[in-house]
Amino acid sequence: MSTLRRLPWDGPEGKPAYVPEGGHGEITRLADATEAKILTMARVDVKRARSSP
Repeated sequence: MSTLRRLPWDGPEGKPAYVPEGGHGEITRLADATEAKILTMARVDVKRARSSP
């Protein structure tokens, strides 16, 4: 049985969406790009919070 990866978006009916871990398809690449953007935004938010008085 393969390990599943939780995607950074919900599937139909608002339920969690998964793909097999270690995939190389279009959905995996889209998930990678989406997660990278989410992490970048989080880093920016942390930096702003730390610099706030």
